[in-house]
Amino acid sequence: MEDKIYRIRKGKDVENPGLIYVPYIMKEHDEESLIEYNDFMKEYRAKHKFCPECGSEKHSTTLVGYIMKSDKRDEYKDKNICICQDCGNRHTAHDRVMEKN
Repeated sequence: MEDKIYRIRKGKDVENPGLIYVPYIMKEHDEESLIEYNDFMKEYRAKHKFCPECGSEKHSTTLVGYIMKSDKRDEYKDKNICICQDCGNRHTAHDRVMEKN
């Protein structure tokens, strides 16, 4: 498996973007691991579906791809920032709840 290095801009300053170099290791799925991954993500999204404040499902979110390690699934956390479209509560996707209040 080959390590790849990606550049990530830190901040909006074009003159001095403050580049951070991040090692990134890619694993390709086989048919079985892809099914397991999709099942895990479906269950995860169901457990983190509603706003923890008002129970609304409507929200906007950032779109950062957080890595799920298949041997440490219990440690996975989607830390994308969500803003509830009904009450304005700001929280992470992981902080969303399974049932409406």
